[in-house]
Amino acid sequence: MSAPESQDKKVPHFSSLKFTPAAQPAESCCADHACSSETAAENDALSHARFSWLVEGMDCAACARKVETAVRQVPGVSQVQVLFATEKLLVNAEGNVRPQIESAVRAAGYQLRDENAPRAEEPTSWLRENLPLLTLVAMMALSWGLEQFSPPLGEIAFIATTLVGLWPVARQAIRLIKSGSWFAIETLMSVAAIGALFIGAPPKRRWSCCCS
Repeated sequence: MSAPESQDKKVPHFSSLKFTPAAQPAESCCADHACSSETAAENDALSHARFSWLVEGMDCAACARKVETAVRQVPGVSQVQVLFATEKLLVNAEGNVRPQIESAVRAAGYQLRDENAPRAEEPTSWLRENLPLLTLVAMMALSWGLEQFSPPLGEIAFIATTLVGLWPVARQAIRLIKSGSWFAIETLMSVAAIGALFIGAPPKRRWSCCCS
């Protein structure tokens, strides 16, 4: 026989609790690597940059190789390509090395121009453009004339003419040596001309040998 239930027994009541989610701080996005990934992407884009220019002053494929050699000497450059047909220089580098590349190419004797920049047309007269060649021809004719009347004086004049004609080539050879092109055609021409002077074989003697 079951005991009668007490009339005074109370049923327990549990108060309802409401949970409010805590506000996340503004910098919490970095906790799930969202901010860090964006920063890494930006740094990666800066560290692997691609540059392009138009090269002015290239006359042959050898000039393109000289530009490539000069750009490869710049720290941070990973890949260099010169398209001679379109006169375009393409460079992949780690970081912004644009000023260093432009300086290196300028030191090698060439000029870089932005692809979107218009070409600066400088009107030059025919006389100004061919003045160095005309001066050299006049000096050669004068040297030959002096040699007819005074061989020693003509010899000195031929040596002076050789040095004047050699100066632009030797200057370009020095630039190319500094940029890493040791055996360019300008260097070989300079060595040959200086060697001819040292052994006493200026141009007028070579001409006489060829004509005899």
